[in-house]
Amino acid sequence: DLSGSVPSEVGKLTNLVEIVVSSNDLSGSVPSEVGKLTNLVEIDVSWNDLSGSVPSEVGKLTNLVEIDVSDNVLSGSFPSEMGQLTNLVRLNVLQNLLNGTIPDELYRLESLTDFDCSFNSLSGTINDQIGRLTNLESLSVGGNAFTGTFPSTVGNLTNLKYFDISLNFFTGTIPSELALIKNINRIDARWNNFNGTVPEELCELKELFNLIADCFPTNITGLPAVKCKCCTKCCDTARRGDWEACGYT
Repeated sequence: DLSGSVPSEVGKLTNLVEIVVSSNDLSGSVPSEVGKLTNLVEIDVSWNDLSGSVPSEVGKLTNLVEIDVSDNVLSGSFPSEMGQLTNLVRLNVLQNLLNGTIPDELYRLESLTDFDCSFNSLSGTINDQIGRLTNLESLSVGGNAFTGTFPSTVGNLTNLKYFDISLNFFTGTIPSELALIKNINRIDARWNNFNGTVPEELCELKELFNLIADCFPTNITGLPAVKCKCCTKCCDTARRGDWEACGYT
């Protein structure tokens, strides 16, 4: 296994096309000199112990197609400069300590097919501009502290197959516009502050195999937070994060 920190001298390797050092024991911060590696197409440093913030210089790497920094201890906020990475197809920052909001600039990444920022400490609302990311096939924002209603523009994401917004604080109703996404396979909206009824149009989606919401009666009121006729799994909103508290319908 590789251990130690990533040296700043990495910036001299200007012909590098890929950095793939996943599942090692690397620690310390990502040096800003990485911004000199303008030929990079892929960065995969997942499953290490990297800390500090994502350097803003990453915005200079405009040839990047894939970034995977999942399962580290990166902190700070998303650098807005990442909005310059218009060739980016996959962005995975799962399981870090990132905070702040998703910057508006990230909604410019219209080539994205896979975006996963689950299990961080992100907050704020999801911008209506999410509807611009029409190539998305997988969207995972679960396990954060997002609030507000989820934008109806999600209905523009007609290539979406996987949609996970669980373990947040979204309010209002689960957007009926999800029914416009005919090939969606999974919708996980459990452990939020949704109310009302899961739109019946979702029940008619032929490719939808998993639909999870807070439709299990709570011990407090005896009523579910959300009514659902066709959910494959119902969770108790009062037992947030208790994976055993989800009963099958």
